[in-house]
Amino acid sequence: KKETDVVLDEIMSVSNQYDGFALFCSRVYFAMDQLSEVHFLYQFSLRFFLDIFNDMLYNNPRLDKVKEPQARLQVLVADLFHLIFRRVSYGLLHEDRITFALRLAFIRLQGGPNEIDEEEWEFLLKGGETVQLKGQKAAVAKKLPASLFTSEQIPQLVDLSQVKAFRGLIDHVNAHQ
Repeated sequence: KKETDVVLDEIMSVSNQYDGFALFCSRVYFAMDQLSEVHFLYQFSLRFFLDIFNDMLYNNPRLDKVKEPQARLQVLVADLFHLIFRRVSYGLLHEDRITFALRLAFIRLQGGPNEIDEEEWEFLLKGGETVQLKGQKAAVAKKLPASLFTSEQIPQLVDLSQVKAFRGLIDHVNAHQ
């Protein structure tokens, strides 16, 4: 191989190590940008994000202690989420901080071994859609021991049991009551 090809391969190899971090950065920035949909006063610029990013890279005492590239990358990922939440949350209403924290948690888990399924995430954020138990859902609800749950909990459990990860929930409850 030519020397230029070797250098180019090495550059590509190093660059590829940071693809996941770059994806985190873009998702975090757009999560910040979308906060304006929660409240019209939540306006966070790209300059604000880049200031946090630069501060994380150049004024980070945690990076001084770490020399190995993968370990440095882990520090950068952890600090990205920590610093973004800390600095953005100063400008959020108290009740909106949990919303932003959950959004950051979802971004952090995407693409990893602990990724949350989209259906599970939607249920976590919105809860069940049940207004009344009808048809198949009513039949599922009758399988639940009424003595263990309130009338408000039963429809929620039925809805939860419709989520892929919790499909065996009703049978599990009945087996272990």
